[in-house]
Amino acid sequence: MHRSHGGMRDYTEEDCRWVEFIKCMRGAGLPVEALIEYVALFQQGDSTSDAQKEILYEQRKLLVERLEEMQKTLEKQHVGFSHWTRLHGDEFRLWPIQ
Repeated sequence: MHRSHGGMRDYTEEDCRWVEFIKCMRGAGLPVEALIEYVALFQQGDSTSDAQKEILYEQRKLLVERLEEMQKTLEKQHVGFSHWTRLHGDEFRLWPIQ
């Protein structure tokens, strides 16, 4: 990590790209352990590209599964709100989500 004369961290463009990547992946639910392993492999260079790809592929599969489960939950919730609306007469404006 580079530091300025005053001791403040001086981030490079590459540092900022890594931070953005990590924030994005964590926001998508990737575990810290998977990210640590991926970064370590990346830093080792192209000889680990197959292992890097495998981590990203496995994490993508898990993310797709979570998204599918969340979609099912959202659809069930919509049915529940529709039923509630029929019973109580109020109208929720939930679908599509804005």
